[in-house]
Amino acid sequence: MNRSLRKYLVSPFRKRLTNKSTGRILRDMRGSLDRFLYAHRNCKNVTICLTDNTRPFPDKEFLPEILRCLEETGFAKEDVTIFIATGLHRHLTMDELKKKLGERVVSDFRVIQNNPEDAVEVGFEGERFYVSPVLLKSDILIGTGIFEPHQYAGFSGGNKLFVIGCGGRRTIEYTHSADMILSKGVRIGNIVRNPFRGCIERYARKLPPRWVMNIVKDEKENIVMSDCGEPEIVFKRLSEWYVKNMSIQFPAQFDGVFVRIGSNKGVNLYQASRGATYISLSKSPIVKEGGPIVVWADLREGIGLGSGEEEFGRIIKTNIRNERLIDRLSNSGYGGGGQRALMFLRTLVRNPVVFTGYKKDVSFSRENLYFIRDSREALEYVRSNFGAREMLYISDPFVHLYSVKRDNKREI
Repeated sequence: MNRSLRKYLVSPFRKRLTNKSTGRILRDMRGSLDRFLYAHRNCKNVTICLTDNTRPFPDKEFLPEILRCLEETGFAKEDVTIFIATGLHRHLTMDELKKKLGERVVSDFRVIQNNPEDAVEVGFEGERFYVSPVLLKSDILIGTGIFEPHQYAGFSGGNKLFVIGCGGRRTIEYTHSADMILSKGVRIGNIVRNPFRGCIERYARKLPPRWVMNIVKDEKENIVMSDCGEPEIVFKRLSEWYVKNMSIQFPAQFDGVFVRIGSNKGVNLYQASRGATYISLSKSPIVKEGGPIVVWADLREGIGLGSGEEEFGRIIKTNIRNERLIDRLSNSGYGGGGQRALMFLRTLVRNPVVFTGYKKDVSFSRENLYFIRDSREALEYVRSNFGAREMLYISDPFVHLYSVKRDNKREI
């Protein structure tokens, strides 16, 4: 925390977790992947699905070992496809791909990024979903990713990479529709009777055999937990571990919250708005109703560059009052990316949000939304205008599960 801001903010106590060494993770990963490949030893081709830059998995550390394992099992380079699971987000540039994967991997292997308009329908038991044909042409699928809290799925990780990250527009828009994301059980940190999560697991079972490796990072980017294997099993184990080890509870709500967003999710307003919605719309919010949420993010790409980000920007700039616009979106629907606008508008009804620290000015007029570049000025503003005296400082809202104790029971 910047020293000049300390007089305004209080920091939460955090549990100290032991970092998991790269060597140990690699050994565990290699053993699990070897067993998976042996079980599917007659397969001829494989697709490796990776996250985009919004979830910074350390691919350079772990992808070479996955490729080495495939080579030793008998897969030639032409049998391996690397697939960037961008969902509706923008594609990575060539420079970003080289930085993420390494120049040699980019030059030696076929690298594809998700095209949500090019998807194949998969029907089963009265349901259907749409996914990239690349996945359906593969004999087996391998995936890596970050395991962290998620607004709708409870947590990211597991099969979400394949179903949403590699999904067609129609599936992404259906799973992110107002009917779905406003359903009971769809919320951050919850996987029990969560229909969003249920869709992911049902759809994934219709895909080729899958293996995943997921890691958990702390706010300093250290890996504190990892697991690998069959996606549903990995997801269940990590969910239980996360609730036990990454939950922070407070005895009472705060007047306001100051949230610092890292460079990956701070890249644009679409992503950075999650910092406010994760705090405001949890089951047990740590900020009082009407209390300000100050979000520090660099917003170097402005509102955002992908098709989902464009839909978010179109909606959030619409000159209609927040509650009325929420009703319109809930009743009339929206395109992919509009779900982020809906959740952000719901946050603005409950809490004023102030963006600060940004590099690219994206200021526009929106009820209960403010842009104040200087962080000290932003904090002085919320003190004088919203009476926020005791404000909590959170260095990364996507790492821990925050809640307020109720009747001495842990609620997430």
